[in-house]
Amino acid sequence: MAELRLAAANPASEAALPPVGQMTALERRFDRWIEEFAEFSRSPMSLVERSQVESVRLKAEIALKKLGLERGRP
Repeated sequence: MAELRLAAANPASEAALPPVGQMTALERRFDRWIEEFAEFSRSPMSLVERSQVESVRLKAEIALKKLGLERGRP
């Protein structure tokens, strides 16, 4: 377990983890990114900034869908 916490704190060490540990570390980073994005998107911002946030959200959505399609998932 300490190995996973270390990897989460130091992404460069993730390559030394077994695939399950690498996936766990990736999931934790993804969850933190989602939380950070949600918090940021709730902050007051101009219409231009809102548009930029939506652009980033759409880019992430497209990238994740593309990844699924490349892996043979609809």
